[in-house]
Amino acid sequence: MKNVKTCDFVGSIFEKPNKVIYCSSPNDRRLEMFSLESPSSQPEKVFDNIVGFALTGNYVVVATIDEKKNSLLSKVSVDGTTFADADFPHDLKVGSHQAFTVLDSSSKAIFMHVTTSEKPNFEYGPLLKSNSNGTYFVVSLDNVNRNTEGYVDFDKIDGLEGTIIANVVANAKDGQGEKKLQTLISHNDGSEWNYLVPPAVDSEGKKYPCSGQSLSKCALHLHGFTERADYRDTFSSGSATGFLIGVGNVGEYLTPMDSGSTFLSTDGGVTWKEIKKGVYMWEYGDQGTILVLVDAVQSTDSILYSLDDGKTWNEFKFIDSPLKINDLATVPTDTARKFLLFTENPKDSHDTLAICIDFTNIHERQCQLNLDDPEHDDYEYWTPTYPQSGDKCIFGHESKYLRRIVGRTDCFIGSAPLDIGYKQVKNCSCTRRDYECDYNYYRDINDNTCKLVKGLSSKDYQKSMCEKENAFQYFESTGYRKIPLSTCKGGQQFDNWNPKACPGKQKEFDEFYGHDVSGHKLFFVIFIPFLIFLASVWFVYDRGIRRNGGFKRLGQIRLDEEDGFNPIENDQVDVVVNKIVRGGIFTAAIVVATAKTILKIDLMLLEKVSNAIFRRSPGHRNYVNVPNFENEEDELFGDFQDNLDDELEDGRLSTEDFSRRDPFIDGDDDEEEANAFDDDAQEIEQSVATDDRLFDIGDEEEEEQQQQ
Repeated sequence: MKNVKTCDFVGSIFEKPNKVIYCSSPNDRRLEMFSLESPSSQPEKVFDNIVGFALTGNYVVVATIDEKKNSLLSKVSVDGTTFADADFPHDLKVGSHQAFTVLDSSSKAIFMHVTTSEKPNFEYGPLLKSNSNGTYFVVSLDNVNRNTEGYVDFDKIDGLEGTIIANVVANAKDGQGEKKLQTLISHNDGSEWNYLVPPAVDSEGKKYPCSGQSLSKCALHLHGFTERADYRDTFSSGSATGFLIGVGNVGEYLTPMDSGSTFLSTDGGVTWKEIKKGVYMWEYGDQGTILVLVDAVQSTDSILYSLDDGKTWNEFKFIDSPLKINDLATVPTDTARKFLLFTENPKDSHDTLAICIDFTNIHERQCQLNLDDPEHDDYEYWTPTYPQSGDKCIFGHESKYLRRIVGRTDCFIGSAPLDIGYKQVKNCSCTRRDYECDYNYYRDINDNTCKLVKGLSSKDYQKSMCEKENAFQYFESTGYRKIPLSTCKGGQQFDNWNPKACPGKQKEFDEFYGHDVSGHKLFFVIFIPFLIFLASVWFVYDRGIRRNGGFKRLGQIRLDEEDGFNPIENDQVDVVVNKIVRGGIFTAAIVVATAKTILKIDLMLLEKVSNAIFRRSPGHRNYVNVPNFENEEDELFGDFQDNLDDELEDGRLSTEDFSRRDPFIDGDDDEEEANAFDDDAQEIEQSVATDDRLFDIGDEEEEEQQQQ
């Protein structure tokens, strides 16, 4: 094949096809894409007009130009042969002149940056994230910083699942001037973003000028990918799990590089501390047990190193005269104990001088690793913590990483395979942070919910899902989709989509969800439980009520009688049944007493209202009789008269004593009864006429007339 610009071997990421090669070739001011199955085969054109293509993770991403709409399109393949359209959010219009950068795909999703502002020195755009097959994208973070060369302030932290650091343009709405950058971090693969929490004090033990203010005004900001002299110098290392080093400042915005300090985190970016004033290069050695710093601005004759995870720092002088350091390096895996300093030759600035710093003899022994007996080796398991909740569930599971025990500074790790010690301890219940916003939805930072973009509609899955073989249903989006990395089980199901029947598949849909209810189903769902209920009620009645005297006996029971209900109890079943009966008696008594009390209160209020509406004639007063609520206890617990028969039977009371106490009860003496009523009536009249404690609800105007 002639006139080739770039080629990539697809077999490097796919098992099949394992021999296909993709190439781009310019043709009449266009860039075409071809595939070749073997060196001897004829090239087959795949796309007519592309901007470029990239192989990343398990995806092939191709940027094509739609000439009719003058827009940029994305084509994605997950098998190396079949390409599908990748849908951008409808409110994001990507012109053919705009650029997008494929950033990462290690987390079963594609991260892509689209440039929406191309003004010189004021470039930025949204960070997009795809679904698991790369076919549609949502905005993960807006206004992410980009430089003129197309590089983006985006760093995926090595060794930790889903931890990302990015810089955003805080004054994007201004549209011009100098960028004001802020650093944000995500611990759940771009679903949520937060400021970096600054250390309490600096490396000199002093508080920062902005201490005490909110994170929006006082956070840690780091210089990112776009400002690095060597793009390989990332914050993290794949072998030093949880360690991050960066240059930045504490404040509202990121300040120029030359005014920054150097910061360290050992827990995946949750907490930070300032380790040195000034700008330093850094490197990890021996899987993070050796940390090395060297001045990146001023000429120097020494390095700083730490053997205890950055708690203390030692100085080592490597040359007599200060030199300008161009780079600090070690092996790419960061497992070696040797480092190289590349400096300018003081005698000839065009020459480079390399100096080797060897830490091989600084440790006494090699750390012992025993996965079968982890309690007796030099390693421990470290579990990352989700900072916003404080728990250890990240992506729906708890993970453990092997690291050297804190304080074991006398041993080195070497090439020990710590990565094989990684394990997922357990799956967690699903929470909000296990979900991200679905297509055409955005995250509201005020309440952390996913809301539909105004004027847009959710993704229509009917056609794509109903066209599948044997499909009978499709789903309507709830606005959420599960993060591909999450393994959570149960809990909050934000993506529990609303199922709908495919056209012509209503019967299958009803059968699957049980909507098609037949007579047999009704019998089992309704009639059988009803029969069980009736049988239970009859059993309780027979064992707990009927053989203990029936309802007549229960009607004589008072709650204040200790021996009022002594049922038959021959076994444990009787005990349980009788407890149910006792509970029913108590509940019924409470309900009846409460109803009577409420009724009396309502009658009293009704009488007051009636008297207020239908007033008596002048000169007369209206009186309200205050009910005696203490008598309610008699109705609930019984009184003297209720227990009369029992007292007469056991001899505690004679009929003579009783007649002397209350003449009202002697029904044989009608004359005495009438006289008693007459006497009581006279006493009531006198009491009403003389007792001022009764409530007077007469009109104030009547009182004034009487006083006059």
